[in-house]
Amino acid sequence: MTFRLRYRPIPGLPRLAWAATADPRSGNVDVAHGWAVECRDAWLVEGVWDGDFTDGKFDASDHFFGSGLRIEDDRLYFVASTGLCDRLLWTEYRGRLHVSNCLPLLLATTGARLDPRHDYRRETLAIRQGAGDYPDSFVVDHPEIRAFGQLYDGCLALDPSGRTERVNRRRAKRFRSYAEYRTLVRDALRRLRTNYASEARRTPIQAFVTVSSGYDSVAAAALVAELDVTAAFTCPRSNSHLPAWLAPGATIDDGSAIARTLGLPLLAPDAGEPAPADERYFLAAGCMPPTLALHPLASFLGRRRSAAVVFTGFGGDDVWETEAEREWHERGVVRGDPAGLGLSEIRLQSGFSNVSVPTLCSRHIADLDAVAADPEMDPWRLLNEYDRPIPRRIAEMAGVAGTAFGQRKKAVVAVYHYPVTRRLRPSFVAYVRRTLGVGWAFLRLHDGLNRLAYPFVRVWHLIDRALFGGDRVLAPRTPHAFFWPQYDFAHALFLWAAESLSTELAATVRLDAVPPLLPSSATADVTRPAVVSC
Repeated sequence: MTFRLRYRPIPGLPRLAWAATADPRSGNVDVAHGWAVECRDAWLVEGVWDGDFTDGKFDASDHFFGSGLRIEDDRLYFVASTGLCDRLLWTEYRGRLHVSNCLPLLLATTGARLDPRHDYRRETLAIRQGAGDYPDSFVVDHPEIRAFGQLYDGCLALDPSGRTERVNRRRAKRFRSYAEYRTLVRDALRRLRTNYASEARRTPIQAFVTVSSGYDSVAAAALVAELDVTAAFTCPRSNSHLPAWLAPGATIDDGSAIARTLGLPLLAPDAGEPAPADERYFLAAGCMPPTLALHPLASFLGRRRSAAVVFTGFGGDDVWETEAEREWHERGVVRGDPAGLGLSEIRLQSGFSNVSVPTLCSRHIADLDAVAADPEMDPWRLLNEYDRPIPRRIAEMAGVAGTAFGQRKKAVVAVYHYPVTRRLRPSFVAYVRRTLGVGWAFLRLHDGLNRLAYPFVRVWHLIDRALFGGDRVLAPRTPHAFFWPQYDFAHALFLWAAESLSTELAATVRLDAVPPLLPSSATADVTRPAVVSC
């Protein structure tokens, strides 16, 4: 029996979201999808890879950023990103296989819910155990489904008998020197550009890059500067739990000067309050601190009637770090970046692929570790706690001054207790009142007191470590863990965002269920957007 793809474009879905239901008995694979998903007779994809777009062989590509599914030799392959910042979620239910690149959408199509009694940090941080070693169970609340499966960096294969298995069809190249590594990365980026610039795409794509004052995004920007990137986006300030008077340099993260040095046009979108839907998509990826600092970029891309690739530095901590990740490098394991996972839902809504540049050519992590330790890299070594000779060499060789970046570890993630978007607050307060039994007044008191206490607790931690050489006084994970630590409102934000979005998407899918499923040829130009320049 041969599988058959049957497409149903739904305008109300995030533009790059898709959910497939495969029935091995009939061979039908019914796919609900957003308008920017590329649909063909034997495959669908949202993303870019280092191969010919018309071949659709992203399942065998060494570098694939996005998600898709493909029929080959009577097997159906559901394909996850190699970037370790995105995942597929799936479940077998009543003889059918349900797979989606969007958590709220899979909840909506299966009727499952998140369990408010469960701590979802295990699921959110699973990829920190490394590609191939992570726990793949994602607990849900459903009468017949105990858990979804999570899939990173590989394929889920389904054969006509209904048997599923996880496979990896990729073959990464080895390298022995910085020069070989740099050549492989350059070649991979050029092939990616050829792919996303293909005229065979029905939805045109433009490229953007994020730039900060840290190592990873600067090196990523230096690597992609030759690819005719449309614009660079920078966050003038990073997120810090410490007030400016205590750590004046902790929040300055402006990469504008670096972008100008690299010849990259700067993008300055409106940094106002996020749209209600956008903030929930930032929160719905998991219970990690959200990357809401990137909402101006996501909002700008979401207003365009096209798609995009965004080159980022996510994954640099795990790939280019020379000391903190040594234990994992010695095991040959590449760990993922949960901060990057924070973009996995909003990117579907806004219409961009997260191309995490550090993950290129990183599968053989021992080779990369050996290059970083080579005496050849000594001129680019700082010998401190924030030492990354490979990205430093990449950036400095591109003309970026060594003092302009990589001086202090900063972040674009931040923990908060209630929605930034004011229009969302009544809905969230109603949720915590129903699930936790507290209201708005307690929520504000909890947030205010913990923020007030956190700098003093953190300062004492630093003094203790400096004077006594240890961690006898452990710093709290977040600024919200001192007073009433039993109330984890950051976790509640994730549950609320995913639940509210899944409810809305379920209604959207049901309302659109009447029209017949269309063959791929009928959807070829239904929603093809016009090209809108930056």
